[in-house]
Amino acid sequence: MAVIIKMKSVIKPTTKPAVKALAVAPKKAAKAGSKLASKKAVKKALKKESKVELKTESRKTSSKTTKKTSSKSSSKTSTKALKTASEWFLYMVECADGRVYTGITTDVERRFDEHSKGGIKGAKALRGKGPLKLVFQQKMLNRSDASIAESAIKKLSKQQKLLLIAKGLYQPLDYNL
Repeated sequence: MAVIIKMKSVIKPTTKPAVKALAVAPKKAAKAGSKLASKKAVKKALKKESKVELKTESRKTSSKTTKKTSSKSSSKTSTKALKTASEWFLYMVECADGRVYTGITTDVERRFDEHSKGGIKGAKALRGKGPLKLVFQQKMLNRSDASIAESAIKKLSKQQKLLLIAKGLYQPLDYNL
């Protein structure tokens, strides 16, 4: 603490008020004797005024355009609603070496083709793993449930995954019905 007190006594208090004076009023900066500083303060004040004018103009024009684009915005929201209401699937793919890959998608056939081709869109874990088999797929309520189920299945052992595939239905254990 003694070092901090010594440092405070060394700092001149005249530097900070001059900076505050520049930001507050250009006339006070001019009285302080700094011509360059007063020019900077005037430029800042002009920039602030021009920004305020631009904001008020944009508000006026946006109110006019909202009346015209109201019909367009309703069509955009309807397409967004269709995208969010899509079906999500949990799927499992078995590799030639016996590994089981788990994933989620909205279109199982398309995603399996991407994995089978081994291109950029397919999972890196499945590239070069031989012929793939789609061994499990299940429709989920939403993306959140699909992601939770995927995470839970990825934590299972290989024997537990094979048992799940044989059973043919994934049921989460933590639901209290």
